[in-house]
Amino acid sequence: MLSYQHAYHAGSLTDLHKHACLVALLEALSKRHPKLHYLETHAGRALYDLTGPEARKTREAEVGTLALQRLPQLDPALARYAQLSADPKRYPGSPALACALLGKAARITLAELHPQEAKALAVWAKGDARVQVQRQDGYAAVASQLSSAPSLILIDPSYEIKSEYIFAADQALALVGAHPSCTLALWYPLLHDGRERALEETIRASGSPSLQTLLRFPPLEHKQGFRGTQGSGLILLGAHLGLVRKPLSASVKAIASAFASQRPMTATTTWLVKPAPLV
Repeated sequence: MLSYQHAYHAGSLTDLHKHACLVALLEALSKRHPKLHYLETHAGRALYDLTGPEARKTREAEVGTLALQRLPQLDPALARYAQLSADPKRYPGSPALACALLGKAARITLAELHPQEAKALAVWAKGDARVQVQRQDGYAAVASQLSSAPSLILIDPSYEIKSEYIFAADQALALVGAHPSCTLALWYPLLHDGRERALEETIRASGSPSLQTLLRFPPLEHKQGFRGTQGSGLILLGAHLGLVRKPLSASVKAIASAFASQRPMTATTTWLVKPAPLV
């Protein structure tokens, strides 16, 4: 869908969860693999203005990243994310986080179909030899660029239509099935009607080893009367699940702990499908 624009939701609690987890993944995997190939199916633009009209309209950043920045002390697990997202006028989306955390030997492939977002992304990426921006279907772009080299894939579509939950899960399983050496992160929102369960059941039914991290919080009530999400989920598939389990868990627990006095949250990191024991 091309009507979605992330500027309205940048810096939200779901964004905070997704990006804090992404920082943990990038740091853990790039330490093991300096030549890591990072790929995104729905990149959006790289930078967002949290003081702009879009962010002010929904006010999601006020209770998310901006609230985090006002806290006097942060758990070390969130320190790097907080440092990178300190400027509200240049809030980093996932492409900017990847560029900041990955070294010169890394590769970065960013797919974005929305014309305005893709244009802004290309302008931002100009001059960085590591980055390739592709304005095409994200799943096709990622599939065409994957190889046996160590890689991290982020899938985070807008989920504007219900069928996208199962479609995203099927695409994630197909990518990991074709390239088992990759690590894949599939993000999704937790909604009051529970439609995300179709995605979770699709992954579970596949039998593919998968790690799930969830951050649940009371739903936000917007001025427009829109009932917001009530949590954020991330499912990890493919390689290196044992390597990333602890840093992921630490990041999600740190978010819940940081907001404990403001907004009750629950943070969990568990196996959705546990890997078979080594023989």
